[in-house]
Amino acid sequence: MTTPPASSAPGLDPAVLARLAGLAKLLLEPEEEERLARDLASILRYMEILDEMPLEEAAPLTHPLRAEAPLADDVPGSSLTADESLREAAVVQDGHFAVPAVVELTFKDGSGPGGRSGEGGPA
Repeated sequence: MTTPPASSAPGLDPAVLARLAGLAKLLLEPEEEERLARDLASILRYMEILDEMPLEEAAPLTHPLRAEAPLADDVPGSSLTADESLREAAVVQDGHFAVPAVVELTFKDGSGPGGRSGEGGPA
């Protein structure tokens, strides 16, 4: 079975393909672009076939296999000491991991966490 060229595949505009590659952070060679276009065209054709399937009477499935994941017993184990956990930290401050603030908190009265005015504190 031969696959028609990507240019004959409906909806596969080269600009769309370039945008998808950019979103996926892919740097494609021309032959890779052609292969990707063929693969996407094939996927789209398959989706069209699936779209035509009569599913009105099909029972919904949560998973095609009736398998259950085995769960390990919840047994407490040994833990790291504070010194052991902080040993490889990039920055330690007052016995804690120090990380940059992601969200700075300021309350309506202008104070930050702990009532200190202007301090955002760690997130």
